[in-house]
Amino acid sequence: MESALSTQPGWQDLFHTSSASETVVCWRVLRRRGEPLLVIPESGRAAAQSLSLYPAQTAKARLVRKLLRAALKLNLPLSLERAEVRVDAASPFAKFLTTQAGVNHFPATGILCGNPRTAGRRFILLLFGNEGTPVRIVKVGLGETAQPLIERELKFLGAVPAGLAGLPRLAGTLREKNLSAFAQDFCDGEFSPRTDTEVVPKLMNAWVVEAERKMLSATAPWRELSSHLAAAPRWQPLARLGEQTPRCVIWHGDFTPWNLRRDQRTGQGIALDWERGQLAGVPGWDWFHFVVQSGVLVKKLSAPALRDELETLLRSEDFSNYANRCGITGRERELLLAYLLYNVEVLKPSEGRAEIRALLELLTNAWINASKS
Repeated sequence: MESALSTQPGWQDLFHTSSASETVVCWRVLRRRGEPLLVIPESGRAAAQSLSLYPAQTAKARLVRKLLRAALKLNLPLSLERAEVRVDAASPFAKFLTTQAGVNHFPATGILCGNPRTAGRRFILLLFGNEGTPVRIVKVGLGETAQPLIERELKFLGAVPAGLAGLPRLAGTLREKNLSAFAQDFCDGEFSPRTDTEVVPKLMNAWVVEAERKMLSATAPWRELSSHLAAAPRWQPLARLGEQTPRCVIWHGDFTPWNLRRDQRTGQGIALDWERGQLAGVPGWDWFHFVVQSGVLVKKLSAPALRDELETLLRSEDFSNYANRCGITGRERELLLAYLLYNVEVLKPSEGRAEIRALLELLTNAWINASKS
């Protein structure tokens, strides 16, 4: 697996060219654990604003980003790695970026390089217009593993009901032999789990499809889970949930604080990265994912502490109202266990899997095994 991931395309490969009309573009590179994390314009306001691509979650990460942004705004000398990349401004991809930025030259561009430990990592580009203001976000998949993920996300975004709350507006697409990309409007506003507490309940309720019910066993996520439910007798109580017919929900699939923005103009939450999106998902799973992923990866909570956070969620008025609306009241804990099993056995995250497995065992012993004894 490691050798396969090490051969993934790098950010420079987005602009690979042998054209005689190429031009040299200079960037600065910020690394994490030795791997490129952010690539920012060499200087100026765009360099500082490109840091918004990195959704810092911990207090330490937010402080480092704040200090670095201030230093870039003041043009203070920084010992950042410098990269010169040859770009063919006449190539389809470069022309797409230029058109989306609304400029007549290759635009100032920031790049979030994605997780190098995830197969088919995607790149997120922030494009700046003539006045040096951010205007577009472009998501790019390069190569045979990443390109289908972009196409899948595009297919989902094209199938959701028009005007559905919480989804970004598509501004353009590009399909080449080895590259797929789409552009979205730039959303100027970061999401804070500490202060934007109303965003998650609003989105969860906005994604309930009132007029449609569906057996859980007929949803794509549950079908992915079904073989794992059948693999051990102790999961039989969860397997029987497949016969339930709650209301359908639009399912994000990776609903986390770092995939959320808050539009400063409207105050509404916007969810990004819909490559796992489904028109019919399992009620509650996005909400559980939000709590579990931030608890494990950001707060570094132990299994008992994370159990307590989930118990608080299940007892909350917001979640109780949502559960009643979806038709899952009384099944919340079983659905949570099913989600945790799905996370461990289907998603198989590159980070936090052991911690989530420990949480699954803790809650299984408390909620299933204890009831049998």
